[in-house]
Parts: sequence; C-alpha cells; structure tokens
Amino acid sequence: MIELKWIGLRPARKAKIKVVQEVEVDSKGLVGDRYDIDFGSRNVTLIRQEGLDNAWKKLNKEGIADPALARRNLVIQGLDADLKKMKGEYILIGDNVKLEVTGYCHPCTRMDENFGTGGLKALSGQGGLTAMVVQTGKIRVGDTITIVQKA
Repeated sequence: MIELKWIGLRPARKAKIKVVQEVEVDSKGLVGDRYDIDFGSRNVTLIRQEGLDNAWKKLNKEGIADPALARRNLVIQGLDADLKKMKGEYILIGDNVKLEVTGYCHPCTRMDENFGTGGLKALSGQGGLTAMVVQTGKIRVGDTITIVQKA
C-alpha cells in the first residue's frame, strides 16, 4: 500500500515549512504553499520516505530524517518505482485529488545546508517528483495513494 505520510507547505522561498495534517488542493497547487500561484508544471513536489531514509543512512545519521529538510510538499511511503521513469503517470490521493507527474525533482545544493555536508550527494537519484494538479480536492495524512500508469 502506498500512503501519504506527511504534508508541508512552503509559504515563501527559504521560509520555515508549515506542517499540516490536511490541505485543500486547488488547480494551482496546495493552498498556502508558495507554488499556489499557477506555477505551471511544478504545482506540487513529492518525495519517497524511503528516499529520505536512505539519504539519512548514507550520512550516518541516527533516527529518522525530518521531512521538512527536503523541502518537498508531500512525503509518500510504499512507492517502489524508478522516479525518473514516472513522467506522465497519474498519482491519485484519497478520494478526489489527481496529480500528473511532470518530472523528476533534482535535489539542490541547499540539501547540504539542510542535511549536512554530503546531503546533496546522499539524495542524488532520490530527489522526488514534480506534479501538476489535474483534479482538485482535499488530502490528508494517511490517505491511500494509487499510481495510474501512463497510457
């Protein structure tokens, strides 16, 4: 089962992440996020919990990584896929929300600041996905996620 584990809103560039349990998704993105301004194909960003865990272990850190460090909107768990091959696929979250994967979200040099030295390298290949909203609604932590393969 693939599940939504975490939701974070980035109110402004470099602003502290606001962690929420649920959020409304409109045609432009997550309401309250800085990309909720019709930012085109990058309305929403996602990352796999497993990718965060792998990066954390590569850095020899104990415990689990704070998802806010990766500065993505959604953390999902249970997705076993090559993220770089998902462009064009659909992600269904809960009962209503549908996102179209528009690309791979490369980690940036800021990951060295957030995760510590080597953070960028540790997240290489696990940076996440960008997506645009196809169908609006409300999403909640714990929602089930379904991946619909591209036609």
